[in-house]
Amino acid sequence: MLPQEQVARGTEWSQANGVQVLLKNQRKKELRASEGAHVGSGNEITKSTGLGAISGVILFLTSVCCASSSAQQKENGAAHEDHNGWEASVVSALFPEKRKANVEVSIDGGRLFCRENGWRVLVVPLNDVTGITRDTGSKYPAAEFLMGAAKAPSSEHHVFGTRKYREEMAARVALGGLAFLGLLFPKHQEVVRVSWKDESGEHDAEFRMGRKQGQAMNRKLRTETGLEPRDMEQERRDIEAGKRELRRWVKERSHRK
Repeated sequence: MLPQEQVARGTEWSQANGVQVLLKNQRKKELRASEGAHVGSGNEITKSTGLGAISGVILFLTSVCCASSSAQQKENGAAHEDHNGWEASVVSALFPEKRKANVEVSIDGGRLFCRENGWRVLVVPLNDVTGITRDTGSKYPAAEFLMGAAKAPSSEHHVFGTRKYREEMAARVALGGLAFLGLLFPKHQEVVRVSWKDESGEHDAEFRMGRKQGQAMNRKLRTETGLEPRDMEQERRDIEAGKRELRRWVKERSHRK
């Protein structure tokens, strides 16, 4: 082979290799661009999913608060305040679980009855009642639900530090933050505490229910037992008024000196 032909073939080979290198570099750039597009779209999807989840939680919180407010207004605006049956949550040491929810409370025939699913779980003869107190309380159903969801155990166990783990923790933190917003929407309750004494000793039970229902129960107990309920809310107000009066008197004395 002549030297000129060898030089020509070498040049062609070099050009072919150069074209192959250029093609490989072009393919690498295209792959990187496609991977960047996938990552960007994945981040956008993650962000949109997160925003959608937060929006759904906010909508749920709003609906729960509105439902709680409407239920409370309906309960407070009930026409039959003295109806002989009230739904309440009852706390007493006589119950194995200490607390029973959705208990129907009624007063009939000189006795106070507590029924759960139609079964009598507590009967108190009104002649044995030694004291009645009333108070006010608050319940936060929206905050309790959201905080329970934030602390609920996950069915999936992600490795600490991974993207899935961080996303789950971010969702829990968001739910916990929204739970604090639920504290702005309390459901006011009436708390009625009944104390009585029998052969086995002294007992008491605390009934938590709607304001109107609790007031109706207090009126019924006052009529049936002849006892005047002790108003703990009013006593707190009197104590605060006494403190303010004492501070004013001390301030006046200091100015006179």
